[in-house]
Amino acid sequence: MVAKFFIVVNLHAASGHAKNCLQRTTKYLKQHQQSFEIFSTPDQGAKNLIKNIVNRPLKENQILLIIGGDGTLNQAVNGVQTSNYPTTPLAYLPAGSGNDFARAINLRAHHENQILNHLCHHPTIRTINIGQINTPTQTNYFVNNFGIGFDANIIQLTLNSSWKKRFNKLHLSKLIYVSQAFKAFTQPKFSVQITINDKTFDFNNIFLCVLANQPYFGGGVPLIPPANLAQNSLDLAVAKADHWKDLWKLIAQVFITKNHLQNPAVHYYSVQKAQIKILNSQFTQIDGELLNSEQLSLTITCATQQFWF
Repeated sequence: MVAKFFIVVNLHAASGHAKNCLQRTTKYLKQHQQSFEIFSTPDQGAKNLIKNIVNRPLKENQILLIIGGDGTLNQAVNGVQTSNYPTTPLAYLPAGSGNDFARAINLRAHHENQILNHLCHHPTIRTINIGQINTPTQTNYFVNNFGIGFDANIIQLTLNSSWKKRFNKLHLSKLIYVSQAFKAFTQPKFSVQITINDKTFDFNNIFLCVLANQPYFGGGVPLIPPANLAQNSLDLAVAKADHWKDLWKLIAQVFITKNHLQNPAVHYYSVQKAQIKILNSQFTQIDGELLNSEQLSLTITCATQQFWF
């Protein structure tokens, strides 16, 4: 039996959806005489808050529950991984605009009672693969994907779009990313040097380089269908498109035929470790959040994070 829930919530996630999720969650916990404590994520993110909670440390019958979107979950994972107790499991209620991690593990949004019932009475722990990014100055972790170029450009454009809140309220978050795709394609192309299993590959004039831990991006776009967070590997794709018609073809393949990884313009690998040198300044993203674009040398490996289910 769970003694207490420590709830960390991003009240601003998905234009208020997380606030509604929290209300349903606390209602259920009160009805079932479950003890809980609520922490709201500060403006600078949840990482240090999570780290401090985990460092108490938590007892075996206490559950750390995250309510928010993929960005909040990423911050929570980074908080746990950099704490004194990196094997601490997390529970998660998806309440963001994209919810790609939840989609990949079949964790449905707006089903709090079902998820909480299982956590209260039959909690189990699963170990999930995650990605680890090492640079000369810092380490970051991701649960969904790490991208250079096109996908990061879309996110940068989306952050400045007045349409984002409108799409979120209509539960059409996927469309905001699609609407920015062609503007993102006009950004300068770039070059990378990638080393896999002691073999080095040079890719020039590309528009996308992504490492994925699960298939989805941007609220359900199946960008890397084979990616599986139950496996101890990451999926790497590098894409080149010289003309608009090449991009149109790739987008059609992503949404319709789902065979874009077989396109000759796409290079695809399953890896456990990759070293990447970004030879031109580019936007980069990790789980939908923009990173410092000046970090040009990266080593990416697999790590693990435990979750309550």
